[in-house]
Amino acid sequence: MRKTMHLTIMLFILFQIGFAKEPSFLQYFFTVKNVLPETKNIGIFISEKQYKAQEKQIKRASAQTGIKALVFIIADARSIGKSIKELNSSDALVVCNSPILEKKSSRIFILSKTKDKKIPVITASKEYSDSGALLCLGKDENHRTQIILNLKQTDYLASKFTDESVQKLGISKIIR
Repeated sequence: MRKTMHLTIMLFILFQIGFAKEPSFLQYFFTVKNVLPETKNIGIFISEKQYKAQEKQIKRASAQTGIKALVFIIADARSIGKSIKELNSSDALVVCNSPILEKKSSRIFILSKTKDKKIPVITASKEYSDSGALLCLGKDENHRTQIILNLKQTDYLASKFTDESVQKLGISKIIR
């Protein structure tokens, strides 16, 4: 019964990603809950404008999944370093698309520091995925829903992803 419910939720999430430009926070939170069930907190790097527009959605996702949202408003490059210091290895990090976070220097810094602290990164950005983020929820060049698993920087998590779990989670591409 419980497995059926999780599978139904994952199919719903994949269906929703297919029609949206970016995943919702509920999709991020449910994906983290299914992929990394031991995660208690999700750090969110987000711009102030995005946060104002998404605040209710973030709170709702947190309440529905039981995972605490740690929101970090990223206004400049300095705020990235300060925010990463507040995260630890039992957390996950969602990086939203914003001009500051999309810069190559920001991406490299975030992925380097999160690798050192063993914090998995989840994003909708293909560039982050190609650079080492654990999960990318997005679309391929044909606009089909795609979940990319990248184990290059998170090899310590590789044992969690069996063939069965990869299929169950609907992961369409694995980068090793």
